[in-house]
Amino acid sequence: MFRSSKYKFFGGLILILLLGSSVFYGIRFYRYRTDLKALADYDVYLEQFKNDNIGGKTPEETLKMFVAALKNGDVDLASKYFALDDKGSRQKWVDYLNEVKKKNMLAAMARDIETKAQPIKFEDPDIFYYKLYNSDGTVGVTINLGKNIETWKIISL
Repeated sequence: MFRSSKYKFFGGLILILLLGSSVFYGIRFYRYRTDLKALADYDVYLEQFKNDNIGGKTPEETLKMFVAALKNGDVDLASKYFALDDKGSRQKWVDYLNEVKKKNMLAAMARDIETKAQPIKFEDPDIFYYKLYNSDGTVGVTINLGKNIETWKIISL
């Protein structure tokens, strides 16, 4: 009887240790697999970033190209002047510009940027701002641009 309970105890202990180590190594394997996927996603993003060369050589040139696309009603081209988001997409800008287009406001948006955008230099040479002021002198819109390897992209609007 004593022997039987001793075997049960050690058998249960071994079973618990095996189960615990299985969980531990299972979690490590899952993290490893997730890290590999993240690295693969990062490589895809990096490749998209490197090939994202639509834009001007200066912030002014990029803004002029963006305004020209707005004047032509070309939402697809206008959205390409925006930087890629963390997922390698510009979809939020396509959606935003399509909403502006539905309201027939692309031309007004282009006109406002063209006539009201005031350049604001930043300490970092790879960042540039434009501010559009309201009639009361408050800032209505800030356009942030950043350098993307060789071209300038709109980061936010």
